[in-house]
Amino acid sequence: MKTRNRIILTVIIPLLIGGLTYLLFRVDRLLMFKWFESIGLGQTIEAARHLIGHSNFPPWTIFSLPDALWVFSFTNLMLIIWRDTFSLQSIPWIFIAPVIGLFSEIGQAFHIVHGTYDTTDMILILIASILPFVSTIKKPKPLII
Repeated sequence: MKTRNRIILTVIIPLLIGGLTYLLFRVDRLLMFKWFESIGLGQTIEAARHLIGHSNFPPWTIFSLPDALWVFSFTNLMLIIWRDTFSLQSIPWIFIAPVIGLFSEIGQAFHIVHGTYDTTDMILILIASILPFVSTIKKPKPLII
């Protein structure tokens, strides 16, 4: 897959889906809504939320999926930047999002990090941490006889 297409499909689209999920379906008491209000986007976002109305999506798509999409997107971006090459220099960058995502959820379980531990969050973050590496595994060439 071309790098441009890979960036669009594995970085930009997942981030947009996660971001729109927050904007349209999460409670408007989150700090980001104050930021949007301060730059004059509050009414626009409120109109979009009103237009969408109540969601029939399962709760995990609203509360767990956005974090997993962030981990997935960032990990893919790092793999693209480092050209799917693992080295002493690239490994910390490639694994930073999975480590932050997983350990923040573990930290919530032990009340070290603010938030509420959720097994669904943990499972989706784990899946989102693994999926970017699936496409980087080199497939063996077919044996030609």
